[in-house]
Amino acid sequence: MVNALLIIMMIVIPVIFLFSSFMFVVFFSSPVDRFQAILPKIIVILGMTFAGCAVLFLPFDVWNNIQAGGLTSATPVIWQIIFAFMAAWIVLVLPFSLIYFETFDSEKDHVKNVVSQSISAIVGTIIIFIITGLGMGISYIFFGYVQIPMTTQVSSYGAASLSSVVLNCDTCYLESSDLTTRMGIIVYITAFLCAVGWFVLVVCGGCGMSSIPITLILGCVNRPKRIKLEEFVVQQKKFALRSHNLIKAGKKIEALRKQPGGRTNMQTIRLYQEFKRAVYTADEEYQLLKTQFEKGGGSIVFYVIGLIFGVVAAVITILWIIHMILFMFTKQPIWGGLNLLFYYLDYAFPLFGLIAYSIFAFYLLMSVIAGNITIASRLPLVSLYPIKFKDTLTSSFLYNTWLLMLGCIPVIQFTANAFSSYGSVTSLSGFFNVYVTNMIYFNWFFANVHYVFFAFIFIGFALSMFFAFRPNKTKEQKIIEQIMES
Repeated sequence: MVNALLIIMMIVIPVIFLFSSFMFVVFFSSPVDRFQAILPKIIVILGMTFAGCAVLFLPFDVWNNIQAGGLTSATPVIWQIIFAFMAAWIVLVLPFSLIYFETFDSEKDHVKNVVSQSISAIVGTIIIFIITGLGMGISYIFFGYVQIPMTTQVSSYGAASLSSVVLNCDTCYLESSDLTTRMGIIVYITAFLCAVGWFVLVVCGGCGMSSIPITLILGCVNRPKRIKLEEFVVQQKKFALRSHNLIKAGKKIEALRKQPGGRTNMQTIRLYQEFKRAVYTADEEYQLLKTQFEKGGGSIVFYVIGLIFGVVAAVITILWIIHMILFMFTKQPIWGGLNLLFYYLDYAFPLFGLIAYSIFAFYLLMSVIAGNITIASRLPLVSLYPIKFKDTLTSSFLYNTWLLMLGCIPVIQFTANAFSSYGSVTSLSGFFNVYVTNMIYFNWFFANVHYVFFAFIFIGFALSMFFAFRPNKTKEQKIIEQIMES
């Protein structure tokens, strides 16, 4: 019989995610395009909702098996629908929307803009689809096999009839063999996107697990203080000089980009991305200066709330690190770690384990966005797509949603492996542990990638501290000098 509470929660949770995604887009949208690009914003809302629901469906899968929810036969089909939808969104829908929005030209009229944007988006999406399709198709022909290890117990026996079979236990032995079979196409597409998504989870998610607590805690520690009019005037003059230098550098970099091959020149691309970061940093610092003078540093309540969330995030990150060391880094786990915590919470009340599981899984997903904003976007040749309250462009929403969905599949796999003791009988556990992790030529990658993810947690910590205390003005001046000398 289907558990009524499970059905209710499967309806309520997507509605909550849909509403939360809608409010997030409303409150974070920039006034520049708040009432424009409605369709891309709808795509963003649906993508964010689906990514959140996909991650939280895993604990529901676990809970369905533990509590005998009655949906065991349906969960494999639901997972295939989820992965097929995510593949379409990652490869087709989001790239089309992002290219369409990024190719807007303010110098053209509306009709010409729509035509050129549509052509660019269609051509770009077709190219992405062809490249992805060829990559998947060719690799599926050669690598689309799974090699499942099997152990068989063998013994001899003798009997006059079937009713008097006597096993000769002295000759019993175990025989190991491998079963090689072709993977289903949806299973392989999921595995392919999972392998690509692991690079996003390792770099962005690993760094994000450290940057979330550091950013929130330092945001409170280094909160803006009230300044007097005299100091505000002095700082304004300094910002006026910085703005003048940035404007000159902007004209120079625009001239470089208009030269033949300028938009594809690696040196120009690097300088352009660095220039965008310099402008973004200068704008952030100026807004902070205005807050210090006009609002006296702002309300301390928000910074205290950020500090509390930062401490909670630090605890979750530390628990993840301990769990990985004790449960995932050895062939035989030293300790059950978070799996035991979920069991104990289930004994107290069945939903408590589900909620705790969801918090740890969702924290990984949020780390992908946090790592991209605080760490990855500062790397050379990486485009800057910031998320800012009341100042986020649609292109930033689209790009970060694309990263969120690309990192979603490896997050699901990682949590399924990390909490394999708690959720050992789920349909997804069999999907990843039987098929994906045993792919020919990819089994070593999936067996060891979590070590790299673990290392990036500490790399993210080092980079977060470096970026937090590095003088931005020195970096900005070097960028301006490089642009003017080009």
